Amino acid sequence: MELTSPTYFAKEKVQTVQDYVLFCGQAIANLFRKPLYFSDMVQQADAIGVGSLPIVVLTGRRDDAWLAKWSRAEAAVPLPIDPIELADAVVRILRR
Repeated sequence: MELTSPTYFAKEKVQTVQDYVLFCGQAIANLFRKPLYFSDMVQQADAIGVGSLPIVVLTGRRDDAWLAKWSRAEAAVPLPIDPIELADAVVRILRR
């Protein structure tokens, strides 16, 4: 085992945390950058789950429920999220 100074060890750990935080920040920012391939993302998530992964889409408004149906999601819940409505949607999916 190689001996390192405590300062170098601390700097290395801080750099690792910094890299992780930057990576997470870029990943979250990329979710909202154009072009958005919403239907592609839903289809890929469904393919990965081999059709067994239930998908609940959170829409920006109640009028966007057609987008969830078009992307073959099992349910759509509009924002702001109503916990009762979200629970009902999940229960409906699980009872199928």
